[in-house]
Amino acid sequence: MLKRLKISQKLSILLLIFSVLPLLASGAATYFYTKAELEKKTIAALSAVTNSRAAHINNAIQFRQEQAKEVAGAYLLRMLTEVGANDPQIVQGIQGDIDSTFWDLKRTPTSSYSYIDKRTDIDIIGVWDVHGNIIASTNRQLIGKKMPFEYMKKVHEQGTYFRGFEKDPLTEKNYLIHLEEIRNWKSDLIVGAVSLKISGKVLDDITDSREGLGESGETYLIDKNKMMITQSRFIKDSILKQRVDTKGARACFDNKKAPTIYRNYQNVEVLGVQKYLPDQDWCLIAEIEASEAFATVKAFRDQMLLVSGLLIFFVVIFAYLASRSFTRPILRLHAASQRIAKGDYSEEVEIDSYDELGSLALAFNNMTKNLADFTQQLEEKSRTLFKHLAITTSQKKELKAVNAELDSFVYTASHDLRAPLRAIASFATFLEEDYMDKLDAEGKDYIKEIRSGANKMSALIDDLLTLSRISRIKNPYEDVDMKKMIEGVVDRIKFDIKQYNVDLKIQEAMPVIFCDRIKMEEVFLNLINNAIKFSSKNNKENPKVEVGYLDEEKNYKFFVKDNGIGIDPKYHDQIFGIFKRLHTDQEYEGTGAGLSIIKRVMDGHQGRIWVESEVGKGSTFYLTIPKSLKEEELKNNESQDKEEVQE
Repeated sequence: MLKRLKISQKLSILLLIFSVLPLLASGAATYFYTKAELEKKTIAALSAVTNSRAAHINNAIQFRQEQAKEVAGAYLLRMLTEVGANDPQIVQGIQGDIDSTFWDLKRTPTSSYSYIDKRTDIDIIGVWDVHGNIIASTNRQLIGKKMPFEYMKKVHEQGTYFRGFEKDPLTEKNYLIHLEEIRNWKSDLIVGAVSLKISGKVLDDITDSREGLGESGETYLIDKNKMMITQSRFIKDSILKQRVDTKGARACFDNKKAPTIYRNYQNVEVLGVQKYLPDQDWCLIAEIEASEAFATVKAFRDQMLLVSGLLIFFVVIFAYLASRSFTRPILRLHAASQRIAKGDYSEEVEIDSYDELGSLALAFNNMTKNLADFTQQLEEKSRTLFKHLAITTSQKKELKAVNAELDSFVYTASHDLRAPLRAIASFATFLEEDYMDKLDAEGKDYIKEIRSGANKMSALIDDLLTLSRISRIKNPYEDVDMKKMIEGVVDRIKFDIKQYNVDLKIQEAMPVIFCDRIKMEEVFLNLINNAIKFSSKNNKENPKVEVGYLDEEKNYKFFVKDNGIGIDPKYHDQIFGIFKRLHTDQEYEGTGAGLSIIKRVMDGHQGRIWVESEVGKGSTFYLTIPKSLKEEELKNNESQDKEEVQE
């Protein structure tokens, strides 16, 4: 692409490269380094937040588990037996005991747990017998209901059981559920269980703090099902309703290294840190939006782009002015060379400097003067030569030899032209066979176009070879039975006739004419082929082609008629020009040389060809062969024989 640019444009590009690229490279390096450092600091801050919040969560859960132990160790509860659970007096005493304990806890301030202001987050205390029946509760509506089997099973297996965070099936509220075994003070057997149902707000109190999280940051907890168990800052009523299936969340539970930048549950790009809490099987996540975290480095990037844009503007102006001073003499030389190419040697190049360009202009002027002198001498010698030139019989023989040599040259040239085309087509085939599964649709189209272009160029070479030979090569004239000749042509294209279901009619009575059989076969082959090709896309009916002749006074008048697409009358003369096409390759294949070849043949037979047609009404091509052609040909042969005898 650079080869097509002007020198001034190339100089401008070079100045831009050597002035702007270093600035852009250093700016980009600074930008990415600053961004990486800022990312490290942000991740470190988020890690500190998650570690702190995780410690508070573990302490809060441990503290409430200790409270459950304290309640389960009360005197009356340890007096409980399997039989005693059915004793109204014992049950009444236990009820009074847990009511008293509940109100004592409500009035008692907490110790050193900074995230818990009061012990009012204990919502319900319940006592269960060994069969899982609620025999006493601070919520009277729950008495008589049954504990889920899984709860009591875990108490029997573990003694102390933290159920976790869930919606209580009995109250339909979200709780942290702590259970503790009740053992009889005499038998030390498990005779029941105490449950503390803690309001889930205790977790929100811990994760709500936005310290160190900026304007867009938040921390939240998710359970093993990746459901939020603390309230989102951005989505209302998200507890146990908002699923967090992000790259960070998946990595947390899979014990894998999570990416530091990913999209959160709102599909917003964030920087995030995750902390797995194995005792609860939870994941604590701290996140901050990337746009906020990288705000300062983004501002730096925008400033750098502004400075770079201004620099590019001034460099372009400077490059333009500088390049003009360098390229003006070169442009003058270029203009002078264009005039010389057109044959004008009169004007000299202006010399306004004594540097290398000035020396080049001086040499150019000398060369122009020499060319003018040489051209004048050549013209004088040519006039003298042609003045004394006379065509003799021996020169005719020389002309035949030259003609034969030209044939050899055309054949060799066409062979040499086809060689690279065959290589192109072969490489396209190799690409298609070896890399077709690796190419996209556009690449496959490119290969198809390469092969199509090579095939078309090969066809053009063939047609050019035919055109070059058609006027110079003269085959022996002979009497030709036109009926048999046309039937032979039809036999060569019987596959196309069958493929397109062509209705072909050939007039029965045909004359015997004196002509060049080989060339005349090509004429009818081209005409019938064209008739089939331009009729094959007729949607209304199958192709119909009719071949016949009319006997005129001085000529044999042949015609080839079809029911194809027709030709606009304004193109009737143009279509016989070299490579003149009225349609694209995609519509109808071919190079457009066929009718030009036919016209050359008819000119050689002293005949003519023309077309009668309208768009959409088919076409009829007419061609005439003089009846006197045989007599004229015999006279020409006799004349040549006499010249050869004299020679």
